[in-house]
Amino acid sequence: EILPSSMSADTTWNCVLSVTTNPIESETLRDLEDAALGAVLGSGSGDGLTARFDRYDARYNNNTGLSRRPGTEVGATATQLNAYQVINWRAGSSQSSNDQDVPMLDAWLRTNNGTRRGFWGNGPSFAPTMHYAGTVARNFLNQTLGTRYTCASARSANCPTGTALDSTFCLPLVAAATPAFGSPGPASLFGNGCRTLLNYPAITPEPTIPEALGNLSYWKNGSLAPYASITVDQPSGLAYRSVVDAFSLYHLRRSPTDSHDPGMCNDMTPMYERAFDVLGWLGTAECPTVMISGLPPIGSGPSPPVRPFLGEARPNPASGATRIAFAVARNGTPTRIDLFDVTGRLVRRLVDRPMDAGRHEVAWDGRAANGARVGAGLYFYRMVSGSFMETRKLVVAD
Repeated sequence: EILPSSMSADTTWNCVLSVTTNPIESETLRDLEDAALGAVLGSGSGDGLTARFDRYDARYNNNTGLSRRPGTEVGATATQLNAYQVINWRAGSSQSSNDQDVPMLDAWLRTNNGTRRGFWGNGPSFAPTMHYAGTVARNFLNQTLGTRYTCASARSANCPTGTALDSTFCLPLVAAATPAFGSPGPASLFGNGCRTLLNYPAITPEPTIPEALGNLSYWKNGSLAPYASITVDQPSGLAYRSVVDAFSLYHLRRSPTDSHDPGMCNDMTPMYERAFDVLGWLGTAECPTVMISGLPPIGSGPSPPVRPFLGEARPNPASGATRIAFAVARNGTPTRIDLFDVTGRLVRRLVDRPMDAGRHEVAWDGRAANGARVGAGLYFYRMVSGSFMETRKLVVAD
């Protein structure tokens, strides 16, 4: 079942719920995306995924969507859904209609419970399915996720209007003019040309939502062709972020030297980079503690264990000082947080001592171990605490 948590029998849940909605997508492709999410979120214990997220396989052709139907025990109630901080909606290439789940998703995303929520809808079928499913689903796509469906296949002529046919097998992606966060690069989408001929739709920001921005564009015939990804960052009066990708994670490849050669379009590193960037921006630092009907109230038994985590540096990018939140599972656990440059060289050790259980925070002043200010660029910080290990990105700006 979807809840209680697959991690352990307590009153806490994984922060992230990943919903797959394509009944014919191969298990191999699904497992590849599971591996990318697990690499970013870290390992868990006691669940089949051995990762710090839950997965639910919605099957609309069998009437088993995410939202629970009256008189059934399949799917999630609204109360259960509120235990999650981020939902990853994996539509794949041929998602069935999901309009029956939209009202619950929309209410969940718009509810301000003191914790910012995040929604990541991806897959070539996500935007077109929402667009054609009906008014409720289309309004969710347009007014909540800030995304408009433009046309069916970026490879085709006049998609978007005024562009020519592009038969490049490995279709490049480039950062939009003002992206909300960084992009995997250099990255491309496989199967845009013969023999595969996948359809990656063009999408655009909803003009009535000022917080909606293009994140990634297609590079079609040597020119920008917006857009392959749209973000929304905390629209007025609401506390959520959303990402809509017109592709699935497993479609991402490292851009080859010859984009027309299918044999060269095979490096899947950008799949992990995209998962890292999106989940980091949405915020997956810690899980809320939630009491669900039928479970013992908090305080009636042993305290639930603290779940270790390494949070996003704030601010990030940083032009000076930044702060990093983290949590330790048990009292006295030896804990280390190190900062590295892109070559793997240790720049500075930020934490190195036994820590008490619970949430902590460490500040970094932008200087190396020798006291010199570090140069602008990409850095990584890694936390090791007992058996827990996690790494995140940090960008230092000029």
